[in-house]
Amino acid sequence: MVKRTNNMNVCYPWLKSVYYQIIKQYQYGYNHNALLIKVMPGIGENVLIWNISCWLMCQKPKYFENCGNCYSCQLMCANTHPDWHSLKIEKSKPLDIEKVRNLIEKINTYPIQLGIKIVYLPNIGYWSEAAVCTLLKTIEDSPTNTYFFLTHTEQRFSSLILQSRCIKIYIPPPNEKESHDWLTTRIPQKNQELIIIALRLTGGSPLLALSLLNDKKYWQTRKILFDTMYNALQKDILLLLPILNNEQILQRINVIISLLLDAIKYHYKATKNFVNSDQINIINLITKHFSANCLLESASLWMKTYHRLIQVPTVNRELLIVDQLLTWERILHNNLIE
Repeated sequence: MVKRTNNMNVCYPWLKSVYYQIIKQYQYGYNHNALLIKVMPGIGENVLIWNISCWLMCQKPKYFENCGNCYSCQLMCANTHPDWHSLKIEKSKPLDIEKVRNLIEKINTYPIQLGIKIVYLPNIGYWSEAAVCTLLKTIEDSPTNTYFFLTHTEQRFSSLILQSRCIKIYIPPPNEKESHDWLTTRIPQKNQELIIIALRLTGGSPLLALSLLNDKKYWQTRKILFDTMYNALQKDILLLLPILNNEQILQRINVIISLLLDAIKYHYKATKNFVNSDQINIINLITKHFSANCLLESASLWMKTYHRLIQVPTVNRELLIVDQLLTWERILHNNLIE
């Protein structure tokens, strides 16, 4: 008996409505050859596109599902289908234009199986202008029954021409309850408050939250950071220097910013929206001595430092942190509530 390879049982619950919507378009004959999907990181759009690809490739699809038994389904299950192509890039490295040319060459050859070709291109926002222009020409002149799935997570995607050639879809993060319920089934032994904290720290992304919840070192470091910050605010702000002068500095600055924003929320009685709801002691300390305007200025200062570290990788990290801490100390001292 042939093993069934239907993939809908692994599709994340928050993506199923989008999946049904897209499949309906294909069923009704609206076969646009390029979809540009905008998502935030950690939503699982790769699983969505894989499920759509399985349905398109299937020789005998049934309603919204691939049959799981035909030869194409077996090839997709084994990840060896000759007409399914993907070009993944690392965000930290420039895209090799030769890889784009090789992909285009494959696209322009005749399909090996049913006459359908699928091309999955994640992180298109990181492509160079030259690579995007090359892709644009390919999309405009692509062979019949060739489908492109492009994804990006950038707030602004610069290629307006490419956008005009695609059907644009935005997939928002699931609501907090849906994400919480899903995470509870994945790690039922976890503290419920911790699940909410992880979701809010990751902007509502359930997959990133799951990864964070399984990272014991992160939670240990987070506790040390908050304990150090509690002492530093009362004694010497430079106590924060050793823990910040680390390869994980961006992550740790994010934690500080989230705490400052929580303190601002406290001033405006928006405590239900706390990110760090387990850190009431330090939030009380901060709000007791500093106004909302002071905290807003502090958060803005840390955000500027965060972006400077990203934009200038060669900056002397230790000197930048020392300057940041001393500037922050001056802001806090000038706005201290006695």
